[in-house]
Amino acid sequence: MSRIAQIAIICNMPFGLANADWTQGQRIMMKKFTDPWGRGMIPFVSPRAVKHAIRQALRERGYSIDPFQLRNVQGNIRSLDTGDPQTYVDNDLFGFMAAEEKGKQARRRQGPVAIGYLSSLKPLPDISTDLGLRSPRSPDQPPMITETEVATFPAKLRAAVYDYVGVWEGTEGEVRKGEKFIDDKERRRRIHDLLDILLTPSYVLPRRSASLVVPEYIVGMVCLSSAGIRPIYQYLSMDDRGSVDAQLLTRLKNISIGWGEIFMIEYIVSPPNTFPAVSSREAVERITNFLLGE
Repeated sequence: MSRIAQIAIICNMPFGLANADWTQGQRIMMKKFTDPWGRGMIPFVSPRAVKHAIRQALRERGYSIDPFQLRNVQGNIRSLDTGDPQTYVDNDLFGFMAAEEKGKQARRRQGPVAIGYLSSLKPLPDISTDLGLRSPRSPDQPPMITETEVATFPAKLRAAVYDYVGVWEGTEGEVRKGEKFIDDKERRRRIHDLLDILLTPSYVLPRRSASLVVPEYIVGMVCLSSAGIRPIYQYLSMDDRGSVDAQLLTRLKNISIGWGEIFMIEYIVSPPNTFPAVSSREAVERITNFLLGE
């Protein structure tokens, strides 16, 4: 069975537009959903936005990112995945869907890196707006007033990284499942840089023109397992005093015997001593070595 590293991180989202949704009139809405108990709205950042931010950070480190291909599909020009995980690191890490011709089975890859929603830990009873002015459509018109929804909130990011970075899954075309398409040195580099970007953090969420949003990490938790996904994410949270919920971690320790290795990542808050704590730099090294079987 494949090795998997599950990562849960609690962070503070700085004041600003975390992730834009549609526009209602002159107001740019923030992505959010209704709390199931009716206590307010829960803002979130979509997995696609987080992956986009990580792609940009990988590009800044010298990696080639899929530029996409323009192809004629039934008379329409469309932008499609290139489907080359050897050349483009995002095709390897996040997967792709490359439809070559109509009626022909598409080449596809389920990426070894899974990112969940970066969502608020608690509902917000109210979301503020930032007023601004948009340039007039013509010189004889006054500037248009705009509204942008902004907020700050504690949030949780969920991620999982499987061990087949740089390895064919078997669905990418005429390839053999389990064979490596890059050498171990490049596999280590890709895994290490991905984790360094994710765990530092060193990525900027989209909408930078509206506000600079870099998540401010508070505490993290990692589970290294060779027996599939484990339900760890719900056990990392903050209590009403703004401290890591020690009771939830104690419950996790009582039920997680045989699950694999679990440890905390210490950022600006010292976690309870339920599980051992390491720095983000040490976490990057330990996860990388585990996924490579070293």
